Amino acid sequence: MEEERAKRDPWLNAPEVAAAEKELEELKEARRDANAKLEFDLSTQLTKDISAAERNIKKVIKKAKKAYKKSGGVSAPAEEKAEKKEPTKETPEESGELVQLREKLSQVVKQKKKAADADDFKEAKRLRAEQVELETRIKKLEL
Repeated sequence: MEEERAKRDPWLNAPEVAAAEKELEELKEARRDANAKLEFDLSTQLTKDISAAERNIKKVIKKAKKAYKKSGGVSAPAEEKAEKKEPTKETPEESGELVQLREKLSQVVKQKKKAADADDFKEAKRLRAEQVELETRIKKLEL
């Protein structure tokens, strides 16, 4: 039964989900013991704790499902994902192009400011559009 569940919903195998389910089972067992010993105050408190744990499990499952789908179907703990991410190294061509774009951007910003100070708003608007285009190209290269 557990194997079918694991195949159907592989995100339920995540360690976070397993830990939350284990905590819930421990609380339920403690409540059973409290009921057997007729400790109703403790049983009432444990019932509240169980409800909170069930809500927590729903949240954890939702996060695990989202992470599973985001990773493209590969179920991996958060620590492993962080280790897999390596800083991307730029090739010399990209870094040279990036430097050129940044220099051009600084020139465009200066020209735009001069145009705005000289009340040449048409030119400032054109330069602003060019500035936005350069900024988007720089962002793409940085990724």
